[in-house]
Amino acid sequence: MSTEIRQTARALLSGYGADGVTLRAIARELGITAPALYRYYRSHSDLLEHLRRDICTELAAELTAHIAAAGEENGLDQFFAALRGFRAWSLKHPQEFALVFASRRADVAGSATPLDEATEPFGRVFITSVWQVLSVHDVTVPPDERVPRALRPDVAAFRAALLELLASTTEERFDDTKLTMGIAYLMVQYWTRIFGHVTLEVFGNVPMPTADPDAWFDAMLTDIAQELGLADGV
Repeated sequence: MSTEIRQTARALLSGYGADGVTLRAIARELGITAPALYRYYRSHSDLLEHLRRDICTELAAELTAHIAAAGEENGLDQFFAALRGFRAWSLKHPQEFALVFASRRADVAGSATPLDEATEPFGRVFITSVWQVLSVHDVTVPPDERVPRALRPDVAAFRAALLELLASTTEERFDDTKLTMGIAYLMVQYWTRIFGHVTLEVFGNVPMPTADPDAWFDAMLTDIAQELGLADGV
């Protein structure tokens, strides 16, 4: 029954958004009483958190498939395949995107930490694909001194968390010298650009409508590659 509850919740989410995922609506679809749902989930927030985890696992599997299709020779190709896959999934599943990325974790699960997204299944896919880029290519990155002084403690904490995550997810020995403060800072900046671009598309708020939105996204990836000194890899 637990699986059926989440499947019903997912259908309601896809059709009506997070506001439509109520215990009463789920119970009505399943032909049971709303209080009966508490035998399987402690609260409405608990159910949404399980649903969010299901979606994150699905997204990770889809991104992994995109990376596999890109081949194994070029880490940049794999990374950009993951980014294109993320955008494609987001545009196809706007309500799921909204639950996972446009809702505060505290609203869904009752707590939130700075690296929540990175430690999710799909987050680990992104982080390991970035590691492949660093392993295969010599990238152009800002020196550590370029990180704004006011942000250095936050960037240092973010870098430390990433190092711990990479050490636990990469098969080969991880050379932590490759992940400098400058790279950690750049990763945050690029994710902000990519995530912002996709979010604007998902919610129909793009500042410049274009006849070829795919080309617009690819142009941003080309810019990123050029900034990293990897223009030939695109």
